[in-house]
Amino acid sequence: MPAIHLAKLKYQCAQLAALYEQPTRFVRQLHKLMHFYSNRTHRAGQSGTPPPLTPAYNIPRPVIRQLVVELSPLAAANAMQTLALCDALWAEDYYEFRYLAAYLLGQITTGPTSEVLSRVIQWSNPPPEMRLMSVLMEQGMGRLRKDSPEAVIEQIETWLSESVVSKQKTGLNALIPLIESGDYENLPIFFKLLSPLIRKIPDALRDEVREALQALARRSPVETAQYLRQYLEATNSSDTAWLSRQCLPLLPEDSQASLRAVLRQFPAQTDFLSR
Repeated sequence: MPAIHLAKLKYQCAQLAALYEQPTRFVRQLHKLMHFYSNRTHRAGQSGTPPPLTPAYNIPRPVIRQLVVELSPLAAANAMQTLALCDALWAEDYYEFRYLAAYLLGQITTGPTSEVLSRVIQWSNPPPEMRLMSVLMEQGMGRLRKDSPEAVIEQIETWLSESVVSKQKTGLNALIPLIESGDYENLPIFFKLLSPLIRKIPDALRDEVREALQALARRSPVETAQYLRQYLEATNSSDTAWLSRQCLPLLPEDSQASLRAVLRQFPAQTDFLSR
């Protein structure tokens, strides 16, 4: 991997940006740039984090950051060209290419919502590896969450209503950033969407359901405590009791006390996975 000289990197990224409206040439030149900066000595796991499952060039972060700086203004100003480029980038089976595709998709500020949303749906089926899924849901849907939250909610509801667990997982992965963003004020809809999963949590969705409830607890602790308490009293669900305990540290003291009073009738879930 060659040393990074910022002036040279900026020039290389500017040259690439000049090909923005020519997806085929852009992709070809991007491969050359990736080859130039690729870490050929990288070994899986040596950095302490699992490597991407998708083939990757393992380029340094400053290269991706400079590409984002150079390309983001173009993505915001040229919706149709950006959509075409995103399609070309996602078609490449490399982590960095798909990362850029998802990121640029979320920078589009004009154009039909359906065009962006259709790509999120298509690219998430089958689900990509978790790192790409996170970028797709957090970055790729970023503009949609701000400009068209109702469309996002409708799609999440569609995913969560599926009988296939992988689709439900996609819905939860899209729901968590929406809760965390604070862009959508209708909190009751979040509780409504999660209710079918809270009573009996599929094992494969345990982490996502917990993260969604914890996001709600951080966003609106009093309302979350009240919801969990009422749901526990109505259902006597041990899964809901487990979730309540996961959220307790995020709640105000008086809400904790009220929720603990209901939780006393449920044995502590010391090993949720053993059920």
